[in-house]
Amino acid sequence: MAYQSLLVESRGRRILVDTCRGDGRPLPNNRGTVRTDYYANLTAVVPPSDVDLVVCTHLHYDHVGWNVTHNGTAWVPTFPNATYLFGREEYEHWARADRRHPNVDLTYGVDVVLRAGRHQFVEPGHALTDDVTLVPTPGHSPGHLSVRIRSQGQEGWITGDAVHHPIQLVETQLANRVDLSPDLAVDTRQRLAAHLAETGALIIGTHFAGPAGHLRPDGGLMQFVPAW
Repeated sequence: MAYQSLLVESRGRRILVDTCRGDGRPLPNNRGTVRTDYYANLTAVVPPSDVDLVVCTHLHYDHVGWNVTHNGTAWVPTFPNATYLFGREEYEHWARADRRHPNVDLTYGVDVVLRAGRHQFVEPGHALTDDVTLVPTPGHSPGHLSVRIRSQGQEGWITGDAVHHPIQLVETQLANRVDLSPDLAVDTRQRLAAHLAETGALIIGTHFAGPAGHLRPDGGLMQFVPAW
């Protein structure tokens, strides 16, 4: 299982999808501290100041951690010129004082962005460019969004946590233990898998440890076929 960000370049805009766990500070819910090459790997691909949009598919800590960095004095947005896109339903759910989840801590990578005024709350169907759209894929979290890319007659999906592992596209009933609404998550995966198989879309799993791939019919079953 991988923790990774995905960079989409579309119509002159650089769009970063999810920002992993964050380094060098205690993770929420006593998960310890991690130190990775994330920032060095990121800056080798794109300077943070050149990112135009940051999309958070949902607000679990491992998708918002590098939203912020410490400048030696205070926590600040890592991507100073970017607008951070948060699903409105997702944020409003977790902002309520009575909502608790081991994977959600808004002080970890969200509140700093809000105080800096670098955010925008968006609805399902929000278009980032003419080719890139946010699509509702609820279940793992209340307002979970996936990213659909349509370009030159082809389609690709960044699934976020609607799918954690390719096997869930074949065995859609296999739930993740931290899905907020397991039955809804299964229904979402079933509909998503049917669409992905029908269209032959490229599937890019945020947590997939292996390459992206396609879902292909194989007799009466489905098979996940790596793209490269």
